[in-house]
Amino acid sequence: MLGNGLAHTYPPESEPLRASVVEHGAVLSELPMDAHAEEGTFPARNRIIAGLSLGTVIVEAGQRSGALITAGLAVDYNREVFAVPGRVDVDTSAGTNALIRDGKAKLVTGLNDILEELGEVGRTLGEERPAEQPLLDANEERVFKVIDVNEWQVDDIIHECGLTTAQVNSALTMLQLKGLIKRLPGNRYVRSARIGK
Repeated sequence: MLGNGLAHTYPPESEPLRASVVEHGAVLSELPMDAHAEEGTFPARNRIIAGLSLGTVIVEAGQRSGALITAGLAVDYNREVFAVPGRVDVDTSAGTNALIRDGKAKLVTGLNDILEELGEVGRTLGEERPAEQPLLDANEERVFKVIDVNEWQVDDIIHECGLTTAQVNSALTMLQLKGLIKRLPGNRYVRSARIGK
């Protein structure tokens, strides 16, 4: 779901992700074809995403983050809301930590926490399937190449990849959802046992 018209990709560097989505699903927008992304278009888009989703996972959010609007919409729609806790001295964790503190989101540390909360649907989604390498976008590929059978701290992954904290956190979340890596206690990551080196 886009916050702009279908004639544009925003941000431009997400074009590979968009192409992958088009190949395997659909890209949607309720805006006119040539509409550009603007500050107000994203909350409107997020209300649809929250309504279509089984649940919303907030990975990073400052105190005034648009992600908190999406979390609120998900609550209004009676959808599950999950939040990944972060360091208390980092601004981009203030929103996620507040959601957990105020009982508006369930604390999650990995994919299994989410699947358990989704009950039967989660069990179905978590079933082992024949090994098939999921498609990765450029950032996911960079992060996945860094992580091996050894345990990696997030700060080390960020340093090794040369990506921003937000880009690495997003890639880590997607890699977990695709079953390629596992999050361990202490904010450490390792490849899933069934994937190999």
